Amino acid sequence: MKDIAIVWDLNGVLFKKYILDFNTLKIVEDLNKRGFCQYVCTNTLGWRLKQYKEKYALEKYFKRIYSTQEMGLNKTNPRVFLTLKKEIEKDILFIDDKKKNVRVAESVGIESILYSNDFQLKENFKLLNIYDDI
Repeated sequence: MKDIAIVWDLNGVLFKKYILDFNTLKIVEDLNKRGFCQYVCTNTLGWRLKQYKEKYALEKYFKRIYSTQEMGLNKTNPRVFLTLKKEIEKDILFIDDKKKNVRVAESVGIESILYSNDFQLKENFKLLNIYDDI
């Protein structure tokens, strides 16, 4: 198992149409049990992120939740990912459903997965020797 940190997007990956996808959350829980450090990096508006945190207690699943709104940026700005690299101090695997965000992360040396569904994600994880329960 690689010593990596996994950084998740919220809307489009963990949340589908503003509703938590419990199948994806199960993957997060499984990875936590295996000792992976996990984070969120999201462009979600502050008020909605607050709702998500309160309703689903997201902090119990993730070491930290990075809000690009609080940074005054968005994930199309490489400074977001440079901040992650500086603060997390591990190799990072970034998961997002938007190609432009994945490209920006990769442009600063962060390995990334373009998310389309949980099956595809598990397949990518299997190839990276991260997750083998398919």
